[in-house]
Amino acid sequence: MRYASVVIALLTPVAVWSGWTSEIVASEGNVGVGCSLAVDRWNRPHIAYVDSTQDKVMYARYSGSSWEFQTVASDASVGGETALALDAFGNPHVIFNNSSEGELSYAYRSGGTWQTEPIEEGASVGLNCSLAVWPAGPRVSYTVPSGFDTHLKYAVRNGGSWQTEYVLNTGTGGEFNDIIIDDEGAPHIFYFHGTSGNIKHAIRGASEWSSSDVAPGIDCDAFVGPGGKIHLSFPTTGPDALDYAVSAGGNWDIENVAAAKGSPTYGQICVNVAGDVYISYFDRDEFDLHVVAKKGAVWTDVLLAAEGYVGVSNSIAAGPNGYPLVAYYDATNGDLELARYDPLTDVELAYFTAKRSGAGVNVRWAARDDSGVAGYNLYRAAAGGERQRLNPSLLTGASPFLYRDGAAESAVAYRYWLELVAASGTRRTYGPAAVPPAGNAHSFALLQNVPNPVADATTFTFELPAGADVRLGVYDAAGRRVAAPAEGYYGPGRHDVPFACGLAPGVYLYRLEAGANVAARKMVVVE
Repeated sequence: MRYASVVIALLTPVAVWSGWTSEIVASEGNVGVGCSLAVDRWNRPHIAYVDSTQDKVMYARYSGSSWEFQTVASDASVGGETALALDAFGNPHVIFNNSSEGELSYAYRSGGTWQTEPIEEGASVGLNCSLAVWPAGPRVSYTVPSGFDTHLKYAVRNGGSWQTEYVLNTGTGGEFNDIIIDDEGAPHIFYFHGTSGNIKHAIRGASEWSSSDVAPGIDCDAFVGPGGKIHLSFPTTGPDALDYAVSAGGNWDIENVAAAKGSPTYGQICVNVAGDVYISYFDRDEFDLHVVAKKGAVWTDVLLAAEGYVGVSNSIAAGPNGYPLVAYYDATNGDLELARYDPLTDVELAYFTAKRSGAGVNVRWAARDDSGVAGYNLYRAAAGGERQRLNPSLLTGASPFLYRDGAAESAVAYRYWLELVAASGTRRTYGPAAVPPAGNAHSFALLQNVPNPVADATTFTFELPAGADVRLGVYDAAGRRVAAPAEGYYGPGRHDVPFACGLAPGVYLYRLEAGANVAARKMVVVE
């Protein structure tokens, strides 16, 4: 919650998180839309994502001690999701709809730099796409427009060139599609068939594709698990629910995941070597991110993130210790985050705050139980600056803690992060806790639009402690900016921005950026 004058990062109770924690991977600008996650053989995460502030496709890789970032493509306005896959050597491959170039682009690293090439040209080609590269070369499923219909195609890269063919060229289908490679190296494509309302399974024969029904559903995701079994997750088209299917002797065993909450959508699935099933999903009722897990015959649901509008873009992959990693987009703060499960310790913070006091800043925190804590590291970043560690050695002792940052300048806005180092050696990062400059008559704030819900017009109101270049944008559920009510320099104080709506009915996010300050709120548009 960076939009408050003082951020109090209260944590979700241990009973809800049950060992799950999240870390911010990237936070400069509006980053994380369309994220895609893959984990290499060393259990290190790789993430492709969109930086919509700078119109870039980015790639992040965890080295074992820190995150490394690379630009995949610049001047790339991405119309849909990214898709990331690792080959047998752990090399990353990325595809995405590049509306700036009017094509579905494929990107790979060669000689330490990223190269891009078109798979197929067309402004709306590949708005929905999926990628697999192991054990064979890159194979892609993707959508193409055809009048008022959407068709599904398949592409394979041979000898540096792409060969494409139709999987579905009649009716409407493929808006949600996922390609996997089975243990024999054969491609399978699962997709939503809009004409019938079913999830379809497409298999390529000697010269053409054939499709069969799996079950009624919408957004599907597939995974090849132990023994070559194919696992599927998909929301149903009727009453809001989440279904799970697994291949069994040429048939499908299908069950409802009754443990799932609210209205599940944008589900992603993975299976570990023990056969445990994990499905991440976005609850469009509460705008929260969840994971359901099946161990044996029992499903359980865990709330991963609930502060604001989180998880509309999410991606899951099997990770260390038999538990998955989940990358997701925090639309409220414009951050890319990664959630992981730590089975070695259940140490949690009771609170973490930062507040100006006199000529400095007091940072306070406390653990619920100190017995599993080895110590803490405290980090600070000035507005627009790099994060730096404040303590030369590990901070140890018993809760509660008070760290006096006497070097904090009164005219500078700061953010603070706290790293908890457990006795087991695992680490968790909490924050950021934001502190505005001292002595401002106005704090940074974005108020609720009035009226809300919106029929024809509304007014956005925000306050600035100092003059700043402002960017106020309205975003749809997919993270696309659909309106820009305010851009440019605004002076200190309160500002009212009238907005003639004209948007389709639905739930939108409006997000304010002013210097280092960012805030977001939800808006409902009705007919």
